[in-house]
Amino acid sequence: MGRAPAPPKLHLGKLRLIKQALTDGATALMSRFFWYLKGNREALADGDINREFAAFEVLACAATLAEAGSPPRDLLDILPREPDRDKFVVLPLDIVAPLADGWSRYKSAPSGKTLGECFGLEGAKGQGSRPMRLSHRRRLRQQELANEVLTEYLSASATGQPRSLESVAAQVAETRRVSDTTVMAAYKKFRPVLLERLKSVGVL
Repeated sequence: MGRAPAPPKLHLGKLRLIKQALTDGATALMSRFFWYLKGNREALADGDINREFAAFEVLACAATLAEAGSPPRDLLDILPREPDRDKFVVLPLDIVAPLADGWSRYKSAPSGKTLGECFGLEGAKGQGSRPMRLSHRRRLRQQELANEVLTEYLSASATGQPRSLESVAAQVAETRRVSDTTVMAAYKKFRPVLLERLKSVGVL
């Protein structure tokens, strides 16, 4: 039998650094951040993970690093050097952190618990709670009703043909096929926010 081939020469110092990068807190997160940005393509191609999973991992790593005090520049510096590198959005940590927390709960959740349950978007099976997407749709409809009432009411006054709030609400209710009470309730609920928004853009 011939001699076994000699093992490749290794730079032990660099090998230790790589091992450290895979195990140490912030350094490991940086490595994961880069891997899911750049190195996940093979896993995506093999079907091991999908783009959504990788995106959540990047989000979680970025949020954890930011909360630990890593400057945003550190994250930007390890973005893949590609033509579309500069295509990114800047979001407050207060927006990103809840998504990262929900993702962390999902990964450690017991079998059978859904992503929606971990994010608090839906109740556990059998509890009969209303999915948050339905509550959100209801809220959007209320905002639309309130917006219609306010814009029509202000427009009528601006054109020298003022109308009572009740008549405007009745018209919106008839058009939307809901009750006057529903329209007025929506208007009272969202009027302060709508007025603030109009002031912020210089309409009022």
